[in-house]
Amino acid sequence: MKLVWAQIKNFRSIRDSGKIYFNPNLTILAGKNESGKSNILKALDCFSKNVFDKESDYPIDYISEYPEVIVHLELEDNDLQNIKEFFTLNKNSSKKSNGVTITRTAESNEVINIEIFNDTLEYIVTETDKATAAINKELRTRYKTNIEAMTSASLVVIIKEINSLLTAINNLDNEQINKISTILQDLDSYFDLLTKIHNFSVGAIFKETIPNFVYFSSFEDIIPDSISSNAEITPIVNRFFKVVNQDPSLLFGETSPQRRRLLTDRISKKVSGNFMGYYSQDSISLTINLDGNGINFFVYGLDNQKPFQPRQRSQGLQWFLSFYLTLEAEMKTGSILLIDEPGLYLHASAQEDLSIMLNDLSVNSPIVISTHSHWLMDPNRLERIRLVIKDNDSTYVENKIHKGADNNTMKPILSAIGLGLKNNISTFGKRVVLVEGYSDYYYLEAMRYYFNEILEIKLDNFKLYPCLGSAQIINVLTLIIDSETDYYILLDNDKAGQQTEKKLKNECGIDKSKILYTPAKSKVFSAIEGVFSEKDFKQIVLNSLETTKFDKVLVSKKFNERMHNKEITKLSDETVSNFKEILDVIGIPQVEQIESLSK
Repeated sequence: MKLVWAQIKNFRSIRDSGKIYFNPNLTILAGKNESGKSNILKALDCFSKNVFDKESDYPIDYISEYPEVIVHLELEDNDLQNIKEFFTLNKNSSKKSNGVTITRTAESNEVINIEIFNDTLEYIVTETDKATAAINKELRTRYKTNIEAMTSASLVVIIKEINSLLTAINNLDNEQINKISTILQDLDSYFDLLTKIHNFSVGAIFKETIPNFVYFSSFEDIIPDSISSNAEITPIVNRFFKVVNQDPSLLFGETSPQRRRLLTDRISKKVSGNFMGYYSQDSISLTINLDGNGINFFVYGLDNQKPFQPRQRSQGLQWFLSFYLTLEAEMKTGSILLIDEPGLYLHASAQEDLSIMLNDLSVNSPIVISTHSHWLMDPNRLERIRLVIKDNDSTYVENKIHKGADNNTMKPILSAIGLGLKNNISTFGKRVVLVEGYSDYYYLEAMRYYFNEILEIKLDNFKLYPCLGSAQIINVLTLIIDSETDYYILLDNDKAGQQTEKKLKNECGIDKSKILYTPAKSKVFSAIEGVFSEKDFKQIVLNSLETTKFDKVLVSKKFNERMHNKEITKLSDETVSNFKEILDVIGIPQVEQIESLSK
């Protein structure tokens, strides 16, 4: 199953988080200190364990409310295969819902709602109501009996009642008996169907497909210097042996010195080789040594001569190594990893290594992190970010990064996309494109990916910066206009855009060549949405929406997400040509490749 959204109520500082929508791969909970980021992760951890601590997890002013965590999942193809017989039951249904909503509370109550069964259940209830009504009418009309009206609330009771009536009334003719028996058979099959659905919902096959949240604490899960055979194996040590696919009891039980050396060398080589693929800060190797009833961990440096215990190396290295082991171990189980404040001990360049590792490993299993470090926020993937905001001592989550956040919350995000400190203009890079808003940002990031990865036309490197409206462009422009950064300004092809162009020329002396307009040729949309062909926008961008009334930012954000997940692989020549008019100015060195696409 795929995680879609979660909602947390009455958990620590969280009254009601609202729906937190997750990216399929990497989700970043961004917010300032004490905003409640960690509480979101811990609530999801409690959901998986189905255990809530009354002392620490209930609200401080708890009276009658108790913690509640709702997780909404989406059934994937392999899940649907397991319930194929149920999925095709009601062939008349036009709905194709495949969501699963699970609610767990501190009162040990669990409610599971499997959407694909809803239509079937509704059908059963409707048909049962019709059948019981028909039987009531038949018996009341013909025999004037005072039968208490039957309902579909309990099919077992209904069937027993009807059977007893048929037995008691012995003067029915064959036609009447056949008619009622047919209805009875339908009810019996409905009851059997309900039983199957119930058994599946509580059964092992379904339960095993529910993803497990694994919480990793940056402050606690650190690799130790050694472990003994009689000591309790901590989660991080257990993950180490899971990564190297080795049972520690077999190591402790091995008596042959030669065999011991062979096993430890093999384990050391495996974990060191994979780890160094991500850690570029130093050349190190991790080895284990069997000493009697104990296992010792050693870290070797570049000279491979001096063995250090893990605690003798930097906190950054200890953390990175422990985190790598956690990722490698838990990704193999299909879990969703929750990471609280990753990389606090890491240098900026090491955080960049960490970001690469998160991107790579989250392709196979989802990862959710909390952070206020801009080094972990890819400026090309802002759709991954969710803002965690504390208002009146209560935490909630804003899925749109342009809404509800104060300056302290937005600082790491602004830094990530190039607007850091005013004395560090170099963070913009060599080329920046100022766009009016976040929808422009998301669509252009998606199309950058489309040209680079789908059309295999590599674009020059440039940064996009959303300015929250054309009026704000001038304010941002003042920070870069005297720098060596090459810049362009993309405006909507409307009245506001034209007014902004006049101000840029008259007040800032901006050359006309630096100002671009969205080549909106659609009769329906004049802004960035009009760069798409009308067919592409309605059928691909809007996807399954049936109305043109939509939230611009959320639709663009979803489009960018689907593009990066390779759910969109073909756009029309008209759309490509329209975006070419923008991109061949700001980022395409090989324009002729695009022109050849339409021939």
